Amino acid sequence: MGKFLLQGIKFIGIFILTYLFVFGSLFFLKKKNIPLIHRVSKTLLFWGGDTHKRFKEFDIKLNYDLLIIGSSHTYNSFDTRIFEEKGIRAYNLGTSGQSIENSLILARNYFHKGLSKNVILDIYPGAFMSSGLESTCDLIVNVPSNSAALDLAWSFPDIRSVNMLVLRLFYKLSNSHAPIYKDTRYRKGGFIAVRDSANTNIEYDKFLPRYKPKEEAINSLHQIIAHCKAIETKLILVAHPAPKELKNQQYLSFVIDAKKISEKVGLEFLDYSFNHNLNSKHHFYDVQHLNEAGAQIFTEKLIADLHSKELIIKTTEQSKIKRKKAEE
Repeated sequence: MGKFLLQGIKFIGIFILTYLFVFGSLFFLKKKNIPLIHRVSKTLLFWGGDTHKRFKEFDIKLNYDLLIIGSSHTYNSFDTRIFEEKGIRAYNLGTSGQSIENSLILARNYFHKGLSKNVILDIYPGAFMSSGLESTCDLIVNVPSNSAALDLAWSFPDIRSVNMLVLRLFYKLSNSHAPIYKDTRYRKGGFIAVRDSANTNIEYDKFLPRYKPKEEAINSLHQIIAHCKAIETKLILVAHPAPKELKNQQYLSFVIDAKKISEKVGLEFLDYSFNHNLNSKHHFYDVQHLNEAGAQIFTEKLIADLHSKELIIKTTEQSKIKRKKAEE
């Protein structure tokens, strides 16, 4: 038994060393300054791009008025420049393919008491059904926090997560300070400005053939709610605008579910799914993402609603309230 165990340990050791040697060789061998390892799998995402820039800029020591998390719809829909113009310090932490489970991991690793009085979680049907693999891989290699990267990998127990952790390690060991690529559409505060318009016929009927939320996603949403409550941060659920051609039973089922959850826990849910006057061909750049023109209209509408419903308290205003109470 002891001999068999020893042989097993030796085999595992040799396998790990071989794996690291092959991985390292493919990492340090480059073509056009890009490591060859990236040709092995599509899930081995590059270090760099909008996620790298977004989290490098994000300062957890600042006091934000509003933080926004969610998928690519989030960084395409919530224009932080307009919030800034309106006197609201907002930051957009959206990432491509971000699931509710991914949002939970970001919340518990980055959101702490005093960071922001308000958080918007942008939701749509896909967020409740997505595996979150794309966002997981992207975040593992690009977030500055090692604990967050490990948390992400642990939440997705798969060889692809292990590969991304090893890729992250080799990027750290290579002591490279310049990301492989930059997204020129990135704007300060985490927003991505896409100027393209759909301006063509899109097969909307093929989008969202079914809607079946995962139990893990619902549980994660409740954990996000609990975490925000614990750090005394107001959580607001927002469903971004979707082309009105997507108004089908599946999408409406998502809206009904979101309303039920928000009412049950006493959260404000702002549903803009089809409550808008945006033009599908001119304010969206594909079947579901807003372009820069659409984002401007939506963001201005959202800010007006936040103010009219008194849903957002700016950090500076919160300080004034505290001083007034202290004086009394």
